[in-house]
Amino acid sequence: MRTKEPKCPIANMVCPRNNDPEKGTYCPAWTEYTETNHQTGEDRIQKECMFTAMPKFMAHTLSAANRPAAAIEQTRNELVRGFSQVSQALYSGARIEQENDDDAER
Repeated sequence: MRTKEPKCPIANMVCPRNNDPEKGTYCPAWTEYTETNHQTGEDRIQKECMFTAMPKFMAHTLSAANRPAAAIEQTRNELVRGFSQVSQALYSGARIEQENDDDAER
């Protein structure tokens, strides 16, 4: 049994699944885009309604936006660790020098 195509919420008609006015009924929200499978590197053309594709686009955008943030946070954490080690070394060196000065005065 063939399922009935859902109605478009914008045009209030059954989706024509094309965006070419020369083919008769068309929808400007119907789009084609290239999608890359990140595991295989394979590119494929997706044909889809923009209204149904929008959540996927938003998720990809958020994922891409978080990558630099994670790298920045990792770099910041490494800098904090490095500065902590340097400050501890300077503090230890200053403390040793102070003890040597105290011993020399005695």
